[in-house]
Amino acid sequence: MAGRDHHLEDEWTIYMCPQSVYKLVPQFDRVLFEILRQDPQGHVVLLEARYPQWTRQLRTRLQQTINSTEMWNRVHFRPRVGGSDAFLKLLSVADVVLHPFPFGGSKTSADALLLGLPLVAMKTPFLRSRMAYSFYLHMDMLDCVASTEDEYIAIALRLGTDAVYRSDIHIPPTCTQSSSIHLAFTSRVQELQHPFLNMLSRAVRRSIHTTALRAAAENASSSAVATKVTLNLSTPHQAFYKGVQVDLVQVPGLVGEYGVTAGHTPIISQLKPGVIAVHEERDKVVKKFFTAGGFAFTHADSTTDIAAVELIKVEDIDASAAEAGVQKYKQALEQAADGTPEKVEAQIAYETHLALVAALASA
Repeated sequence: MAGRDHHLEDEWTIYMCPQSVYKLVPQFDRVLFEILRQDPQGHVVLLEARYPQWTRQLRTRLQQTINSTEMWNRVHFRPRVGGSDAFLKLLSVADVVLHPFPFGGSKTSADALLLGLPLVAMKTPFLRSRMAYSFYLHMDMLDCVASTEDEYIAIALRLGTDAVYRSDIHIPPTCTQSSSIHLAFTSRVQELQHPFLNMLSRAVRRSIHTTALRAAAENASSSAVATKVTLNLSTPHQAFYKGVQVDLVQVPGLVGEYGVTAGHTPIISQLKPGVIAVHEERDKVVKKFFTAGGFAFTHADSTTDIAAVELIKVEDIDASAAEAGVQKYKQALEQAADGTPEKVEAQIAYETHLALVAALASA
């Protein structure tokens, strides 16, 4: 791509993954390693985190996998940019856009398609990483969709190393219009609306007469229902739980704290600063972690995935540092002008340190 900006050379092949660092879990590291290993002209571009410490942690983790100096020199972190226009300008320098898994993004995927950029996506069973796939599905264009990690790597490399193929994978012009993705979903809903309503009506009528049968079926299959929560709890640099069976997970949701037990209703929740309590054995073996934020996904099979920006054991919190932070950022908050980035950063830091102190008090 000619005329690159952001200190990226024209002759490089840019594989960009413009997602928040907490979405880049260790599972995705191998993808970046293989792209750099198999494409000597390939350069990976990632975004810096809101806080420098998060970026440093991701760098440290990635260097454990990308342990060749030559390859590591082809990894570039670029500052976060504010505003849609600035982000689109940054995104436009990419040759290939990587939609990460198991946690992806929707707006970034839409932005890549609006620019006509090839976006590599993974088809998974979970909503958290199906956004890009869903766009491609409604476009009836699945060339860039993988079902396995190796297939994902192969698609990315072919797009990056074969310019002719990359130009053939052309996003239809109708999909590069600002309203096209919305229209694609709207038209699909309209296509399904009447059949769905008819089906729903039939289901409601049947349900009036089959309550007893359903209850019997539920009792008969109760042995197949999950009795534990399968927990995956990770940060960008460490997996704390991976497929571990636990009794209860208490989650600090943005709109309220809640507990997840076996059979919990599927839910997606943004996390606020607070304590994640993992009851490996309910009320007996309980481990508490403080998180600054992130996302939690509970699925129909009682699997719960939590991607936290940062985790620390509550017993490892430095009480004096937490209390000092409250005073420091309270003063910074009072001194910062309204509407400035400094005001926002001080507010976040103040609330986080308040939550740290509260976590210690409840321990």
